[in-house]
Amino acid sequence: MDLNALSLADVAAFDLLDEMVHITDAKTQRILFVNRAERERTGVSSLAAESLTCHKMLAGIHVPCVNCCTMPLAIGEVRESQGYNPATKRHVYIKVRGIRLEGRLAHLVLSIDVSEIEQEKRALQNALEAQDMLGHTLHILAECDSLEKAYNLILQNLGETLRAKRAFVFELRHGLLYNTHEWCMQGVPSYMPERQGIDVSRFKHWLPIMEENRCILIPDVEDIRDSWREEYEMIVARGIHSYIVAPIRVRSKLVGYIGLDNPPLEKMQNIEPLLLSIAYYVSTRILMQAYTSLLEKMSFYDAMTGCGNRNAFMREKTRLENSRIDCSLGVAYFDLNNLKETNDTLGHEYGDRMIAQAGELFHRIFPAKEIYRVGGDEFVVLSVGEREEALLGKIGAMRKCLAKDDSLSISIGVAWEAHPKRVQDVIDRADQAMYAEKERYHREKAAREGRPNK
Repeated sequence: MDLNALSLADVAAFDLLDEMVHITDAKTQRILFVNRAERERTGVSSLAAESLTCHKMLAGIHVPCVNCCTMPLAIGEVRESQGYNPATKRHVYIKVRGIRLEGRLAHLVLSIDVSEIEQEKRALQNALEAQDMLGHTLHILAECDSLEKAYNLILQNLGETLRAKRAFVFELRHGLLYNTHEWCMQGVPSYMPERQGIDVSRFKHWLPIMEENRCILIPDVEDIRDSWREEYEMIVARGIHSYIVAPIRVRSKLVGYIGLDNPPLEKMQNIEPLLLSIAYYVSTRILMQAYTSLLEKMSFYDAMTGCGNRNAFMREKTRLENSRIDCSLGVAYFDLNNLKETNDTLGHEYGDRMIAQAGELFHRIFPAKEIYRVGGDEFVVLSVGEREEALLGKIGAMRKCLAKDDSLSISIGVAWEAHPKRVQDVIDRADQAMYAEKERYHREKAAREGRPNK
């Protein structure tokens, strides 16, 4: 068959091919021939095709599409392209050749279905994109010193890469949902201010799905108009036509979720495993942060009394020294009398109860953040920005409590300075005042017991 000069009898042989073939007039794009394979896939008969242009038959439009050869090709000239065929809903590789048909200049168009190749290519592209995004998410979570910063960067990465209108995080607290973080595409309004304190029961259909650690995947909100009426009305009112939400679960407990509004439909199915993985990484970071907070609390907390420990005292002292405070500083130093004798005679368990009792007294008089247990029987209060009269009033209240309870005896030293030059100087003065009172206590006790003071 000479492709440069064909007759209608010749082109009938193209009906034997499984690939789609049609021939158009080179000047008008009118259909001159459609083979069997293309007629079956487009649903257009030979008779109907003769009244159509190629772009009308394949794309349903009245003007040439990007794949049309609007300028006639010379005989034997070939043009290649690739595109999407709306009539067959397939990706095709197109090869157009200039021919002569029954003496007329025409275009022979061969379309080869490459949809499977395109799908494989897209799947590979999505997998590489997801891998890159997961790697970036892990990097963000590892490098950011706070989860707050990490959320903002993760949402921006998600939204920009997946071309969504909005990316968001909700946190669940005591049965209420709070939109705590949000990224919006340029020009898209923020809904975060109005998404606060929402009763989680309003999303009752979501909860069973999230309990199974699955995504809420809604490609078209019209699909839930009747079945999820309340959710539908809330979502439609905000101009959302599609969304995907993944649960954030810590130790199997739902603590929030991460999601996207209006992502491209072609990406919806591929987003689900990616979003679930990101939610898992976030939940791991939340758990790590909780452990870190617990360890920090244990490092700066005295379990027996509920006060700050010596580490906490040194940290606060350093902070005050470095900040060069321009306000008053009051220091109260306390020492439990007779703790060693109590431990020796009644046992350490009794002594521990004595320490705990002192801690309870301190908490009744002073703010918890100001109290530190700096030794076995020593406590310090650091009072910043408080008037001297107020501090001395608290000390007076404490002495009254001690006077009513003969099971607890504490020596007290106080120092106050309006504008201290050195924090340590004020602490030393309070410490010295406490030791002076302790010496008086031992002298008086020895005199009462009729023995020499050691």
